[in-house]
Amino acid sequence: MVYDEIVQFLGQQNFALTNVSGANFKVLANQAEGEPIFCVPMRNGAGQYISESLLENLCFQVLRNYPSRNILFILVTDDVERDKHYSQMVGINLWIVDEQNREIRIYENQPDDFYGLKYGIRMSISQSRDAKMQQMFGIKNIPIITIILIALNLIYFIILALKGDVNNAGYMVSMGASYGPYVFQKYQFWRLITNMFMHFGVMHLLSNMIYLFLVGLNMERMIGRWKFLALYFMTGFGASLISTAFYYIRGDDVVSAGASGAIYGLIGALVVLTYKTRGRTGRSAMWLRIGFVIIFLFYSNFMSTRVDVVAHIAGFILGIILAIAFNAAGTTRKEKKA
Repeated sequence: MVYDEIVQFLGQQNFALTNVSGANFKVLANQAEGEPIFCVPMRNGAGQYISESLLENLCFQVLRNYPSRNILFILVTDDVERDKHYSQMVGINLWIVDEQNREIRIYENQPDDFYGLKYGIRMSISQSRDAKMQQMFGIKNIPIITIILIALNLIYFIILALKGDVNNAGYMVSMGASYGPYVFQKYQFWRLITNMFMHFGVMHLLSNMIYLFLVGLNMERMIGRWKFLALYFMTGFGASLISTAFYYIRGDDVVSAGASGAIYGLIGALVVLTYKTRGRTGRSAMWLRIGFVIIFLFYSNFMSTRVDVVAHIAGFILGIILAIAFNAAGTTRKEKKA
């Protein structure tokens, strides 16, 4: 089933069956950035097993006409421990897909991505798993970290609203909003975290939560729960620190609160992912994402005089930097689960 889902996904990305002399498996070809690329999905299990010599012969048949960097072998297996040694074959790009857990396993010396296909394959097989869960239990597998973050924002807002005026800067400072003199003179750096869950009024809260849900819905699935959580807090904290320092140095009496620094961080990371997958997701999907970013930037920054533009810009840039860093760090691990 997982094998068929991967083949179907590749077909949706304009990969087509091609003839390779001596190949006993499906060899799918596509054009990416002016040069042909190939994907060779294979399955090991359910009575069908691939010997190392057979795999080497297949690789030779494909590689003799095309450079190895343009070919990716995808081995779907029911026993990862039995088959992971295939990834150590020299000069071959090979990912192993765990059929039981529906995970891509990328081992040392293998490419962390291949023309932007990793996220698409990961999402296609996880969405199929989610559909099965929905059929079995009548529920939909939702992005839990995104929901938890939204819930925390809502709960803290209700607590604040019941105790005082959430539009009053003095009250918000007393409850944990970021304020330069307190952060840098009294060393209350914890405010750089608590302010991420505070909002000046209902509209401020609702607009941020809507954007968090829309961005988080895709981002959490694309990069995984823990990377998503780390990205959210790192960009949110960094944006708060830069913004608070900027206004403090200028001598401006500014009180900051809101999740938008972290949300802009997620959007910055989304731009990176869009660029990485530009050859595989199609131009319409790419421009849809970029258009969403542009609308959000212009609307929030030019329709209100109370917007913390510094935090937004800082979060956006940090999101781009961290997304690139996460991707680079992923290639240094011995085993990587996508």
